[in-house]
Amino acid sequence: MRDSALYHSVLAAVATGNSTRGGIASYVGRKATDIGHHLNVLEDSCLLRREPDVFHPSRSVYRVCEPLINFHQVVMRPRWGLLESGRAAAVW
Repeated sequence: MRDSALYHSVLAAVATGNSTRGGIASYVGRKATDIGHHLNVLEDSCLLRREPDVFHPSRSVYRVCEPLINFHQVVMRPRWGLLESGRAAAVW
């Protein structure tokens, strides 16, 4: 894992609702073919799970396996500035 920022971006993309390979690639600003390795590493690390798309069986969707990653990306990250400035009570 040399490019940790890209791995974090892929996790952030999936946690915020971009579950297809194309959606994830668009979120991180790369081509879908460029993130295949990163998706495989995150899947092998049990941080992402690949599931068949219900509406398109030949396609896959990705889900975050670790609930703390979802919590961090959806709840904490958008309000990080308020949390760091000491206004956590207002956030919660």
